[in-house]
Parts: sequence; C-alpha cells; structure tokens
Amino acid sequence: MGITAGINGSSLYGGGKNEGSQFDYTHKIDYVASIFYKLHITEKSFIGIELESMQVKSGIQILTAAGYRNNIFYNAVFDLNYFNAHLFYGRRFFSIGKTVVSLKIGPYVGYLLQSSATGYYGNSGYTPMPGMQNTFYYEINETPARDIDKYNVGLRLQADAHIPLNDNLFILTNASYCQGTTDVLYHTGYTMIVGYTLTTGLAYRFNKKKADESSSAFKIFLIEIFLHSTPP
Repeated sequence: MGITAGINGSSLYGGGKNEGSQFDYTHKIDYVASIFYKLHITEKSFIGIELESMQVKSGIQILTAAGYRNNIFYNAVFDLNYFNAHLFYGRRFFSIGKTVVSLKIGPYVGYLLQSSATGYYGNSGYTPMPGMQNTFYYEINETPARDIDKYNVGLRLQADAHIPLNDNLFILTNASYCQGTTDVLYHTGYTMIVGYTLTTGLAYRFNKKKADESSSAFKIFLIEIFLHSTPP
C-alpha cells in the first residue's frame, strides 16, 4: 500500500455534438493526492484500489450562432473538487536493476465534493431592425456550480516505477492519462473531463504473513461489494 501526491492537468473537453458552435477549453495545473492498496495475483500481475482527491480548474468558452447575425456566448471558469475511486489491473512491464516499471489500467468513478463557477453568458448581435445592435449578458458567480453533474466516470491508463529504499519501502513515481466517458457539463452537447497526472510518493510492502492477512481481508472486501451490488 502507499500514498502519492502531485500535479493534475485535467480539463473540460468536448462539446462536439452542438452544430454551429465553437468551443475553446483552458486548464490550470492543480493538485491530486491518493492512497492505494494493491494485491499480487501472480508473480507479475496485480489488482488494486485507489482513493483519490483531485482538483480540476478549467475554463470553457462557447460561441453559438443563433440566427441572423446573432451569437450566444458563454465564458466561465469552473473550480471542481472530485473524490475518485479507481479499480485497476496491473502488470510488471520491465525492470532496470532493482527498479520495477509497471502498467495499470482500470475504470474510475468520481463524486463532486465542491464546485464553483465564475464568468458570464449572454447574447450579442443585431436586432431585425437594420443597423441596430442589441447586446446583453449575465454574470456567473455560483457556489456550487449549477451546470456540473455530480458524477464523473472514466478510464485511466497509468505507468509507474518503484525504486526500492530497502526490502519493504519504495519510492514510486506515476504518470497517468484519464479519459472521462460521461457528460459532466449540461447544455454543451457532450463535455468530459480528460487529462493527465504526475505524482510521486511512498509505498510499503508487508511481510508475507501480513500480506496473506491483507490479501484475505481484501478478497472479503471485494466479495462484500459484489454481494451488496447484486440484486436479490
């Protein structure tokens, strides 16, 4: 098991289903931190679970043609804090001396803990009367943000390196790519959260007796999840 922390470069992205609209997305580097546990099922492969806190700060600009020389515009920055639960399968890829490099893949489910949005939206264009311009806008200043879905589901691909300090303690570094699969921002066609994380941390390997005890407890935990999620 272990803990990690680092930087998160995820952002809102998508909106391709709204014809006649132009989308522009921006992101700012933010933080991510997690705790994880993994269980070896063979000498080279393993499964595990990771619980993660992820902060996403991303801007979105939308310009939509809405009629004769008429545009609807939307410009907002979202600040989002997610709690993510990852399940993963991994396999040792190669070794360099005592350093082991592995690849992991698995789904995740995120729940929105906090959110805010600032910006503006409105209409800019011309009225039916020639030469007369009509422009109006509304400020956005929301906590929590009204247009963000509470849930974010996706898939993560991760590469990690374990560098041993002794027989039980390791330094680890991770590089991940996350691809959201659900629409998290209403009224934009289809907007997902995608991006990368770069983290580092420490991992501890239990001795065989403790590992066997942890393995049994983890298997019971997975069985309990299955039993409670299966309809009667």
